[in-house]
Amino acid sequence: MSDEFKAQFFELVDASVSQYVAELGEAVAIPSVSADLQTHLKDIIQMEEWTKSYIERLGGTAELLPNPKKVDEDGNELPPILLAEFKAADNSELKKTVCCYAHLDVQVKLCKLC
Repeated sequence: MSDEFKAQFFELVDASVSQYVAELGEAVAIPSVSADLQTHLKDIIQMEEWTKSYIERLGGTAELLPNPKKVDEDGNELPPILLAEFKAADNSELKKTVCCYAHLDVQVKLCKLC
């Protein structure tokens, strides 16, 4: 990676900090607590829809697919699976594939002393 590229990249990042903070604020405001599906299933789906929209704004494609498991061991409906893709602008069929896996949910702090 050239020094010129690094400089341009970090200049863009520095110029966009307020945008990134605002977007992060939108995301973390959604209480997508997967440990409590009965209460937060709609929040988890809202988080998936927010992320899908964000991916599409960035130029990717995304879709929500039905979860093949359908329900968890307690009988709670499971949220859909978000599948997204970003393709290289030029010669995408010649580029290598990178697979990423991530969670969109949040975890509650269980320990009151922590």
